[in-house]
Amino acid sequence: IGPARDPLFQRILVRFAGDQVEEVVCDPGDVEANIPGKFRRGNAVIATRDLRVGGQVVVREGVLGTVVGPSHSDAQHRVTVSFSQREDSSRNRLNCVVNEIKLYVAGNLEVGARVQ
Repeated sequence: IGPARDPLFQRILVRFAGDQVEEVVCDPGDVEANIPGKFRRGNAVIATRDLRVGGQVVVREGVLGTVVGPSHSDAQHRVTVSFSQREDSSRNRLNCVVNEIKLYVAGNLEVGARVQ
């Protein structure tokens, strides 16, 4: 990703790697940053265990959250999540390691589970 030759500086140049490398000039809203764990912005997730900050539990296992994007502090390994409820009453987002969250599926089912 990089700047495109655009007199208004509103577009970006994106290089897609695959069988053939392709470069496309597009609007920033047309692409999305990679998020670890194959999560996507807006995914509903739940905490897989109690999450702690400084030894204190701030989010309980099973609490619902929304993926905001990759963490700014560690975009390769952490996901920023806004949880619906925190034990410390804070509204701050948490930067979670991918195994601390999982996709939420109604009915307490797992993604890929077999049903009848």
